[in-house]
Amino acid sequence: YQRRVHGINGGVPGATSRSGLQRLPSLLPRRPDLVTVQFGLNDCALGMDPDDYVENIAAIASKLQDAGVPFVLCSSCPTLFPVGDGDAEEIWEALRGYALQSSYPLADIEQYWSEHTDEESAASMYLNDMIHPNDRGHALMAQALRKSFAKLVKVAA
Repeated sequence: YQRRVHGINGGVPGATSRSGLQRLPSLLPRRPDLVTVQFGLNDCALGMDPDDYVENIAAIASKLQDAGVPFVLCSSCPTLFPVGDGDAEEIWEALRGYALQSSYPLADIEQYWSEHTDEESAASMYLNDMIHPNDRGHALMAQALRKSFAKLVKVAA
């Protein structure tokens, strides 16, 4: 069984969970079959409180659920050094807690990345800025997403 997948990149560089929530109404008319919700590092860089972050993620999830659009919450790649004024691990722990409490699917890219790399190999998965993943890093992120999608399909079946 094969299905053709058409991706729509609704991402915006520098986006936060707050700006994503504000943009969501303009994306829903495109009638996505599945949405990946991945915010956090920019929220962290701006020093957003993890509770405020989760509040934004919960509002996004609620709007998607109300629209009947399946979604997967996603963490991002680990950070090799502090990002801005926040603590990325606090953001990811808040996201994990929310996903568990709400029973929403989570592609825990940060955890998957950490389990499949060591310090030396992890450094080779970033662009020169050491924040954004390169092609190898994106491939690892895709593996984590694929694992999450497989769980989602099993639940739906």
